[in-house]
Amino acid sequence: MPSKKFRSFAEETEVPVAVPGHVKRVAIIGGGASGAITLDSLVQENSFDEIVLFERRDVLGGIWVLDENPIDTPNDVLQAGETSATIDPPLPNPFRDGPPGEKVRKLRPSQIRFEQTPSCHGMTTNIIEKFM
Repeated sequence: MPSKKFRSFAEETEVPVAVPGHVKRVAIIGGGASGAITLDSLVQENSFDEIVLFERRDVLGGIWVLDENPIDTPNDVLQAGETSATIDPPLPNPFRDGPPGEKVRKLRPSQIRFEQTPSCHGMTTNIIEKFM
């Protein structure tokens, strides 16, 4: 395998780094904004024999494409006039609040912190829909 020497920024010595042979094929997962930009950049570089883009839907655009049948999400995640204390209440600290010697338990949160997005089942975001 060929190698190149790169100058280390931490030291004034050269560090040999193995360079793999020519990569002929590349895959891009997802045809959203990042996938589209990556595809365009790789096509312009003209460095690969084959570029394959995988997208689960029949249209590109990812979460920016309107989904006529969105996943139901709770509409009461944020209410007008709520304070930061009700939106993001302090979480209990098991190290501080529990008796010494007690095992630490992972507490199940009672607050909904994420919303479902229309892109993939189970994909969530902490940005509310009206700001997306």
